[in-house]
Amino acid sequence: RTGALGVLVRSCTLCQRLDVDDVEDVRAWRSPAHGRALWIHGVTTHYRVKPVGEFVIGVCLGRGYHLSRARTKHMIQPGQLVVLDPSTEHSGSPAGGGPWEGRLLVIELPDLRAAAADEGTALQDLDFPDPKVGDRRLAVCFVALHHLVERSASALEQQSQLYAFLQDLADLSPA
Repeated sequence: RTGALGVLVRSCTLCQRLDVDDVEDVRAWRSPAHGRALWIHGVTTHYRVKPVGEFVIGVCLGRGYHLSRARTKHMIQPGQLVVLDPSTEHSGSPAGGGPWEGRLLVIELPDLRAAAADEGTALQDLDFPDPKVGDRRLAVCFVALHHLVERSASALEQQSQLYAFLQDLADLSPA
């Protein structure tokens, strides 16, 4: 499974993933409702991302991990929502000696701006200097959105739920 993911991710302009061999079980897909968004669900032991113009939004489940970003380390607890903007690379390592499960959404910045324009919001001004988002309700909403897209809900339902989530997220941005 990791070989196919490696090809998918290396051929994708959304991110450059290193240490693909460390991934135990990961699945990535695109929704017809939002084709430039990459949805990822899986279990991993390490990762490193060099952003090329995208936001990474995610929640870890089951077990926490250590997030390193811009010389700063964060302990990410299970159920914690994180937002990683394209300003710097980031990496993760186990917090407890084993893999963690994650649900991620990778959105290209131009597409994020287009989504904002469609909804009349200012999502392009998102700024999250601290990657940890403290709103647990929003983390639960993100996981529900991820499940919705995973089970192939209608394009309209997926798109409206994604825009509602992004608006709620934008409301929490300190920018």
